[in-house]
Amino acid sequence: MLQQALQSIAAQSYRDWEVVVVDDGSDPAVTEEDISRVVGDRFRLLHHPQPHGTAAAKNCGIAAASGDLITLLDDDDLLEPFALQSIIEAFASHHDIDCLFLNITPFGRHADEATSNQGIALEKIITSAAVHQGQQLVYLGTELFSTLLKTTPIPMQRPVASPATWKMVGNFSPGIMCPEPVWAARAALMCKTALLSSPVYRWRVDGQNHASRPAMQSAATRCILEDRLLLLDTMQNGALGKPPDRRALRTSIATLLQEQSLESLAQGRRLEALRRLGNSLRYAVSWRSAKMAVRLLLPAPNTP
Repeated sequence: MLQQALQSIAAQSYRDWEVVVVDDGSDPAVTEEDISRVVGDRFRLLHHPQPHGTAAAKNCGIAAASGDLITLLDDDDLLEPFALQSIIEAFASHHDIDCLFLNITPFGRHADEATSNQGIALEKIITSAAVHQGQQLVYLGTELFSTLLKTTPIPMQRPVASPATWKMVGNFSPGIMCPEPVWAARAALMCKTALLSSPVYRWRVDGQNHASRPAMQSAATRCILEDRLLLLDTMQNGALGKPPDRRALRTSIATLLQEQSLESLAQGRRLEALRRLGNSLRYAVSWRSAKMAVRLLLPAPNTP
């Protein structure tokens, strides 16, 4: 799949690019010959002797890149031949854009389901946050942040930005299996954002990704919660966002804590579930939390 990803870069109609490949502890290791036979000599290869995770690998690649614009390509995905040209033209025509998100086309065994799900999620983003839709771009406004806290479709996880913008928004948070949604939320607070209307990024959905495993989902929820708590601290210090943004973030934190509470209850850890639900009430109170509290405070049903 790495070879296919590199081939999609070599086939770009826009030719002024460089590739930074981060080998995050693969065995056997990626070699320079593996890359040069496809893209020639316009690449850098960086190695992590031991795996550090998705976020660390992407942070490493971004720091090493020397281009005027930086985007990311997962090694199991592809770019359309006109992708880089479309990106260059979008930034050249719209100087007020800081961060551009790339529209996607799913492919692989599960493409039909992914196309439907992603289409619905992306429509929610556009309905809630779009301020103007042109032929080339969909301009996104202040509602993007609160909408991303509820759903972050794959196009909003495929950003392009200048090195200065990457530095301003900050690194991907380490320890998260899928760190892009949290980064996108921060970008929505700090940047003028837009979505490229035409799909230029091909997203592989062929059962090759392990992030859907229950253990991974639980770990991802924990890490996203930690990151959102840190973001809330920053926002409460007045550095970012407005009161509606802070309220939306507090509600999302409460929802994540409620999800953890339900997970604990399903595993028979009733006191832990009650503690997590109580913690959620520090951030927001809802009918859902009230119903959960009644459920947890009632005596546990007898089991045969």
